[in-house]
Amino acid sequence: MATFEVGSIRVDGGQVARGNIGVITMPDSTKVQIPAVVVNGVEDGPTLLALGSVHGIELVGTGVLTKVVRSLDPLHLRGRLIAVPMANPLAQVAGTYITPWDHTNLSGPIYWPADEQGSVTHRIAGFITDALKLSTHLVDIHANPDLSINFVLMNPSVSKDAETRATAIRMAEAWGTTVIDWDRNNVHHLTDIALSHGIPAIIPELQRGRQLLEDNVHVGVVGLTNVMKTLGMLDGELAAQSVERYEGSWAAAGRLTANRSGLLWIRRRPGEFLPKDELVATVTDIWGDVVEEIRMPFDGYCWALSGGVGTDNHHVFEGTQIAFVYRKKG
Repeated sequence: MATFEVGSIRVDGGQVARGNIGVITMPDSTKVQIPAVVVNGVEDGPTLLALGSVHGIELVGTGVLTKVVRSLDPLHLRGRLIAVPMANPLAQVAGTYITPWDHTNLSGPIYWPADEQGSVTHRIAGFITDALKLSTHLVDIHANPDLSINFVLMNPSVSKDAETRATAIRMAEAWGTTVIDWDRNNVHHLTDIALSHGIPAIIPELQRGRQLLEDNVHVGVVGLTNVMKTLGMLDGELAAQSVERYEGSWAAAGRLTANRSGLLWIRRRPGEFLPKDELVATVTDIWGDVVEEIRMPFDGYCWALSGGVGTDNHHVFEGTQIAFVYRKKG
């Protein structure tokens, strides 16, 4: 395998090297690296880019990539893995969902081309774009709050061609958890942009994003390893996941919103079947009087119940999105 270079990393075949895909300078002249590890195999094969913690509070993706990198033997790997375990360290260290200095979401749409003269998050996106252009496949690991299921989001409809679409679907199925089609006509998310350029891409969503718990991280380790096997990077049979998978064809179907401020009381758990008009949650005032009932708008399920994007507190303002919902296709 030829020597591979990305960012500050230069690594020969059969070797592992650490470094970064770019550096951001803070106002006090501190240098903040976007850390990366490349495991370069000894045989030709795919170049898989795997990202963790694009959203700063989703630490579990960092844990997954740390575990996978340490488990891989480059002498038994075809192709290479570019692991970026902390894609947005500025949000990670601040404990925020998006970058706090420019209030920009690293998920996109700020890629390919990235604005090299833009704000700090756009410049991080530029480093990721450079790595993506060297890659043949992308796995962007995300997570939800405690009250959620394990699943994979994909949007194959924006794929450049049929082969890209088919490979993305195979990757999603190989991960081993519930697969939900996040069908959007517009190219918005980083994975949409990859698909539109012919790079198969998926978004695994794990539980308990803020914590590094062995059982939850293990779901991601199994999933990513399965993807590498299905791409021919590793030998072996796909491993079964230890968490429940909901079989069938599923489609993302929007969000539920609290229209009154107060205390949010969850009445049903994620993954439970919810018939139309079923009570999902109530909002009470500080005295415990119910000020709103939030009901299911159709037969379906919640994949996550939260206090809004970036937080799992259950005191809510009016207009807070409190749940993500999905239902069977067709």
